[in-house]
Amino acid sequence: MKLLVAKETDVRATVHRDTLAMARNYERAARLKLVRVNMVRAGLEVKGTKTQGHSGPPFQDGGRGRPNGFEIFS
Repeated sequence: MKLLVAKETDVRATVHRDTLAMARNYERAARLKLVRVNMVRAGLEVKGTKTQGHSGPPFQDGGRGRPNGFEIFS
């Protein structure tokens, strides 16, 4: 005779954890956008340096989307 033991999952805790992570990501993106807006209003501009040997897209998905709803500011 064999015994089957199922792992219990707490769906409520999982949803709560995922919701908090999503809220943190949203807050971070909003703060980055506000910093960008304030920099533009102040007449500041930060340009990154070009790296040698990198000709591909910035993300593995071919540049089709942005991870976690973030935007790349240029």
